[in-house]
Amino acid sequence: METGSVGIKNRTETQSIVEKTDLHQNLQDRFNESFAKVFNGGKPKISVDIFYSPHDTPEDMRGLSDQLKQTDVYIPEAFSWNRRVLSMLRDVSSGEIDPGKLSRRIRRNYSGVFRNSLEEIYDSKKAITLVDVRSDAKLRTESDGAWDYLPSLDGSFAEALNYTKTFVSNLSSYIARREDYILSQVTPRKIKELIEQYPWLRDKKEIKILLSLGSGHAPMPDDFSRTSFTDEAIIKSKLGEQISDDLASKVFLENFLDTILLGQFSTSRYWLTKDTKKIVRLKRIIIGQLNYQDAQRIFDYCKSNRFFPRSEFERIFKEKSIIFPENEKELDELLAKS
Repeated sequence: METGSVGIKNRTETQSIVEKTDLHQNLQDRFNESFAKVFNGGKPKISVDIFYSPHDTPEDMRGLSDQLKQTDVYIPEAFSWNRRVLSMLRDVSSGEIDPGKLSRRIRRNYSGVFRNSLEEIYDSKKAITLVDVRSDAKLRTESDGAWDYLPSLDGSFAEALNYTKTFVSNLSSYIARREDYILSQVTPRKIKELIEQYPWLRDKKEIKILLSLGSGHAPMPDDFSRTSFTDEAIIKSKLGEQISDDLASKVFLENFLDTILLGQFSTSRYWLTKDTKKIVRLKRIIIGQLNYQDAQRIFDYCKSNRFFPRSEFERIFKEKSIIFPENEKELDELLAKS
């Protein structure tokens, strides 16, 4: 990390191009076209669904199991995959290897989220394919650092906000290119290989396809009450909207709050749940009560003291009568009221 900057690993995924396209509909169209070419026009009915979710903890994948039950083809998010990864996923789905044996087979520990995903598909007999960015793709190397939020403390707060807007713009642009890449991978050749691997698909009158993607790829919601401010900024940027100073200041606050209160001090009372969706809503409620001046105050504190401003956050919370829930039950009660 450079001197005079605060390094925060942003957990949000990246995004999109300036075109106002609907990824879900585009995927549906691409699968329809590709299946039609493979089946010479007499294709089965194709339906495509997307499971959008953060992927920080295993609890984030809650709900995937129910959707998998209704699915014929599952396409997990698998950034930087290769043929070996695809083969392993297919072995898990067929029941040939269980997640525990897979852990020993690849000789390294993998995240709880990945383990949970493997357990969901284990022995499910679902057809598996991948369309995400491959390990040897140029787009893979371009991702390095894309998620790192590193606002400098050497300049002014206005400069930090301009950096935040640029960060969001670059991130959304990258996500858009990643989505374009995913669309480009849905080809007749991919479908032909899938059917050769799973010939029973040829006899189905309807094929249901499920993809899993990070929450940063989600379309514009009716409201953002269940969306992080960072995801809100990314989604809006992806659609060509300008990011306001107010939203940029909330992205700034959210990334600090995420690291200071909900990440770095994960053994403190602030780490109330492993459900990222609940954490996102909690942060949304808290930061929604803060303003541009609060964000500037946090920035000035960091600039003067050169360390994470947990105590300054707590002073602001006290001034504004913002009280954190002490346990998950209190958290659930707070969320139920919001």
